[in-house]
Amino acid sequence: MLLKLWSGMKTECIPPAYRNNEVQYIQNSAVDKTCNIRMTIPKHMKKPIYVYYQLDNFYQNHRRYVKSRSDKQLKSLKNENDTSSCKPEHLATNGGAIVPCGLIAWSLFNDTYIFSRRQNNQSLTVNKKGIAWKSDKEKRFGKDVLPKNFQGGGLRGGGDSQ
Repeated sequence: MLLKLWSGMKTECIPPAYRNNEVQYIQNSAVDKTCNIRMTIPKHMKKPIYVYYQLDNFYQNHRRYVKSRSDKQLKSLKNENDTSSCKPEHLATNGGAIVPCGLIAWSLFNDTYIFSRRQNNQSLTVNKKGIAWKSDKEKRFGKDVLPKNFQGGGLRGGGDSQ
């Protein structure tokens, strides 16, 4: 079965005072950004149930964004200094190579979600294992490549919220 969450629900997650200025809402750290959406699924669904999450107005196909990465760097530790295609996120303040480098590596969506049954508020388990493509695991990304110089100095990116 397939359950698709669509971003058409986003308006109900933005307080009315900010609906004409979403950027101000996003940048305001004093505002709670928790949003609960209740859905009623009219029929019993047999497992497995696949949930797809859609983002709108995110331009991951912009030329500068798509080119800002180093496949060589991601494939092998010996190529960690291959950052020429990663500008502007290629070097840390100490001059060392950022691993992984580039704008793609700095894109992280920190939306979290849970599913529960309304009758008893029982949490439903979400299995997040086995979601990577086999070709990526076996050919595209090296097992010895780990983050380096990713968080440091004036640079902050990825999942760090500080």
